Amino acid sequence: MFWGRLIPGVRTLVSVPAGIELMPQAKFLAWTTAGSLIWTTLLTLAGREMGQAYGQVEGLLAPWAGGIKLVLEIALVCGVVALLRVWQLRSRAAGSES
Repeated sequence: MFWGRLIPGVRTLVSVPAGIELMPQAKFLAWTTAGSLIWTTLLTLAGREMGQAYGQVEGLLAPWAGGIKLVLEIALVCGVVALLRVWQLRSRAAGSES
């Protein structure tokens, strides 16, 4: 649990195996708090250091900003369409049961 909270990507999924294994809640919270505290502290310190050079980072990201925004907008539209489709299918299923 502790190490999983420190690894990007794994941090999001580490709760699933803990739940499957019925990890006690107090132990889960203790390990999650410790791992998350370290990760948050490291990110805060890195952000503070990089904040000094924000202009340089902004310049490096500027060419990619339009593409990133487009990808996020497409993902949002796809998510809304998927949710509407699920809602539509559930409405039809509920209507056919009556």
